[in-house]
Amino acid sequence: MDVLDGSVQPIAPAPGLDALGYDSRDGLLYGVASSAVDGTAPTVQAIDPRDGTVLATAPLPQDTYTAGAVSADGLFYVRGRRTIRVVDVTDPKMRMRVVRTFAVRRALLLDDFAVRPKDGLIYGVDDARHVLVRIDPRTERVTRLGRLGVGPLGVGSLGVGRVSAAFFDAAGTFRIAGDRMVSVDVAKLKARARVDARRVAVLSAHPPALVDGAGCLAAVPRVIDDLPSPQVAPSVERLASSR
Repeated sequence: MDVLDGSVQPIAPAPGLDALGYDSRDGLLYGVASSAVDGTAPTVQAIDPRDGTVLATAPLPQDTYTAGAVSADGLFYVRGRRTIRVVDVTDPKMRMRVVRTFAVRRALLLDDFAVRPKDGLIYGVDDARHVLVRIDPRTERVTRLGRLGVGPLGVGSLGVGRVSAAFFDAAGTFRIAGDRMVSVDVAKLKARARVDARRVAVLSAHPPALVDGAGCLAAVPRVIDDLPSPQVAPSVERLASSR
């Protein structure tokens, strides 16, 4: 999906593919393929985003993987039910291997997350509570940063619904997508602080239904209706009345 004009270009059928991450170093997508129908063991896949060609695969331990992101130093973080596995994708011969596993000690409903290039911290949205969270992969600490207002459309909510995709754009802004797209400045967030969320102009219609997504941005989407923190509700009212 082109986030500047909203156009969608199918690449290839990808049944069972989840936990997508984009590696800016080599321009490849990485994801986890598995089948809940026939019990196929999950595998990491390196994918050419131009045509969907699978360039390499490697096995993963049996689990259900829902979120994925590649760090600036070439580590692919994939989240299972209770753990995050770290896959090294830096090998020129594409021999991908798990180099570390750590537990997520707090119950979180994360459909996707992203690694901030500047500091290597992982950000996502707990869909059970609509709360922005930060995971430090060095200390394994999970920090709740505050309610994001991304539930169903209404007073105090931007109407994003369940967050299915998360990524950082070329400017370092955290962007999430569900029924709508929202950008969040995470540079100076404190634990349980109010979060300044801004709607992002992507397309006049809603974004397509996503199982997962990864940002491959070369440009920054145009931001509309910037709101001074924490005045989210007035924006929602204008949005609802324009429908």
